[in-house]
Parts: sequence; C-alpha cells; structure tokens
Amino acid sequence: MIRKIEKKKSGFTLVELIVVIVVIGLLAAMALPKFGTMTEEAKKSTNAMSTSAQQSRNECRASANGAGKNADTLCGAETLNYGGNSS
Repeated sequence: MIRKIEKKKSGFTLVELIVVIVVIGLLAAMALPKFGTMTEEAKKSTNAMSTSAQQSRNECRASANGAGKNADTLCGAETLNYGGNSS
C-alpha cells in the first residue's frame, strides 16, 4: 500500500494574527492616556523639586551671609537645575 505523506501545517492563520493585532491595539489604546497624564505629573513634580531646591539654596545663603561666612563654601557653589529654572 502506498501511504500518502501528510505535511504538517505549522504557523498561524490570518484570522489568529488579526485577532492578536486587534487585542494589542485595544490594550495600547487603553494605556496611552495614562502615559499622557504621567508626563504632566512628572513635569509638575520636577518644577516643584526645582522650586524647593532653589528655596533651600536661598535660605542657606541668607543664613551664611548673616553669620558673616562665605556662602559659596558653606552652601556649595554649584547650581542645581531640575526643571529649567536657573538660580
């Protein structure tokens, strides 16, 4: 008897691939708005950090100057820049 040799079919069908792409698209559509708000929150946080650092530097310099000491040596001469605000 002659047997037919059947080839095993492997891979995904077009329908399966389309379903996976649609599911990934839906998940991305739900996640993108959250990333937008996270960016805004990060900018606000960075600006608040910059303002706080600048206030701390100003207070240190004021207390050093009031005590008759060199503010650059005591408080540090470097300028921190977190959010685009410069001192």
